[in-house]
Amino acid sequence: MNCRVVLLVAASLALPTVTNAEERTTTYGDLRGRFVFDGQPPAPRPIPVIRDREGIGVKEIPDETLMVHPENHGIANVCVWMYRKRGEEAPAIHPSYNLNPEMDDDFVTRTMTASRGRYEPRILPLQTGERLLVTTADRFAYNAKVDTFNNPPSSVLIPPEGRQTFSFEKLETIPCPVSDNIHPWMRAWILIQDHPYMAVTNTDGKFEIKNIPSGQWTFQFWHEKAGYLREVNIEGKDMQWERGRATFKISPMPTDLGAVRIS
Repeated sequence: MNCRVVLLVAASLALPTVTNAEERTTTYGDLRGRFVFDGQPPAPRPIPVIRDREGIGVKEIPDETLMVHPENHGIANVCVWMYRKRGEEAPAIHPSYNLNPEMDDDFVTRTMTASRGRYEPRILPLQTGERLLVTTADRFAYNAKVDTFNNPPSSVLIPPEGRQTFSFEKLETIPCPVSDNIHPWMRAWILIQDHPYMAVTNTDGKFEIKNIPSGQWTFQFWHEKAGYLREVNIEGKDMQWERGRATFKISPMPTDLGAVRIS
C-alpha cells in the first residue's frame, strides 16, 4: 500500500459517522395527499334523533360516518399519523411545533363542541399533554363518554351551557370514540399521539403534515367506516397497506402521494 492510499484510509477512518437520528434532525419535509372515493359514493342517509329527552330542536342529523364531497369525491375524516414500533426511536420535533413561551401554562387546549345533538369536529387530533375541552352552549346536559385503551376512560355529565376538560398522558394506537349516554346517536373521535405528526383530511379529502424529520418513516391510515385503509390505488397501481401502514422517504422536497383512491 503506497503512502497516498494510507493517508486516504486514515482520513476516512477519522471522519465522524452520522447516525440516522442525526441525519433526521438536519432537514425536514412535508407529507401530503388527497383521498378520493373511487366510483359513485353512496347517498348520505340522515340519522333519526331517538330518545330526545330534552328536545334538541332537530328530528334528524346527518350521517357523518362517511363524508364524500359531491363534486370531487374527496373523503373527509381520514386519519393519518406517524407509526412507530414499540421501542423505536422517537422523531425529532420541529421548532414550529413548540409551545408559545409567553403562554401562561405549558398546556395546549383543543376544543370539541357538543351542540344540537352532534359533536364538532368529528375527529380531533391531540398530542399527549394537550387538554381536550368539551363544551356546550345548549340548555340541557350532555354526557361525554371517552373510551380509551391506554388512558383511563372517562364519562362525565356536562351541565347545560357547561364545559369539561380531559387530559391524556399516553398515546393511543387507534382513534378513540367520544359518545353520549343521553344521546346515543352522537359520535366523535380523538386521535392521541405522543408527537405532532398527524392529520385529518378535510372536506376535499386533502391532508398535509408539515416539518417531518427527513428519513424513512411509516405512517398509518384509518377511517371510521373502513378501519385501517388496506387496499388503495395510487396512479393506477393497486397497493396493499398491511394494517393501513405505508413507509415513505421524507426529504426537504414535499412528498406528495397525489390522489389515493379507495373503492
